[in-house]
Amino acid sequence: MRSHLATLAVVALAFCAACLPSKGQRDPEIVTGTIGEQEYFVPRAYLKLPSRALSEDNIYVLAFYPDFRPAWDRHNAIWRDGKWKYKVRILASYSATPANIEVHARNTASTLRATQLVGIEYGLAHFTQPEGQASDHRDMWIEHAQTDNGDVLSYTTCSEKLIERDNPQCTLYMNWNGGFFVRSSFNKSMLKNWSDIKRQTIELLESFQSRELAISYINSKPTHKPILEE
Repeated sequence: MRSHLATLAVVALAFCAACLPSKGQRDPEIVTGTIGEQEYFVPRAYLKLPSRALSEDNIYVLAFYPDFRPAWDRHNAIWRDGKWKYKVRILASYSATPANIEVHARNTASTLRATQLVGIEYGLAHFTQPEGQASDHRDMWIEHAQTDNGDVLSYTTCSEKLIERDNPQCTLYMNWNGGFFVRSSFNKSMLKNWSDIKRQTIELLESFQSRELAISYINSKPTHKPILEE
């Protein structure tokens, strides 16, 4: 009888253990804020600057490519293994008067003097400075809609490698959720992945629109998997 009860106890303990959330699957700490009359729910692990990364008009977060996981081990393996080059910094700024991406792209091209078409690269129209023009050493890559009008959907600017220790960076600009103007910044080595970065940036931001979505999204991310295999 005692043996039978002991067996039942072991089975019950095993069942209860299976019911517990595994490491990394517990509900994360959520920071909330209201922007443009809508409440947003951001897991603290994503916040770039926890003290001011979620304000009355900005969401500023940090994720890592390729799976947009947060920096669970930011002070250890990421630095040790040189994985910071896979970080994607996202700043979503809200305005009651949304930025016009077409006008914004045109003004940026004028400022950078990036008016000469190099060609199509990674599905984007690549523009640079004409020979002899003053250069800010930043080219542009523009995403056009596949329509007769060819409206600008997003654009990316990237710096150049001028000296050996330079680490060229890119910033992808786009609109999101009505009033947000989004900037996603990443290492130029990932420019070829711009479309995936854009898609995942939108998915991450959209997960912040409810507590349930935010928790589900971050709990789907690995806690120990390498950020990116070489």
